[in-house]
Amino acid sequence: MIKIYLVITVGFIVLIIWIKVSGFAEPSEFEKFCLTYMRWVEKYPGALMAGECDIRHISNKVLLNE
Repeated sequence: MIKIYLVITVGFIVLIIWIKVSGFAEPSEFEKFCLTYMRWVEKYPGALMAGECDIRHISNKVLLNE
């Protein structure tokens, strides 16, 4: 009985680790925010800055130069 419990527990732990490593987990709150926010940055490039969502975005350089 204990062997069955141990196999199920180890299998569950391996499944959890595989999901986290393989990228099947849903995006974090910050990633969801960035997806929505970047749409607004693209729509209003002179008014908003991408910031941490995309550090190489041109809007970061444009607003810092003004």
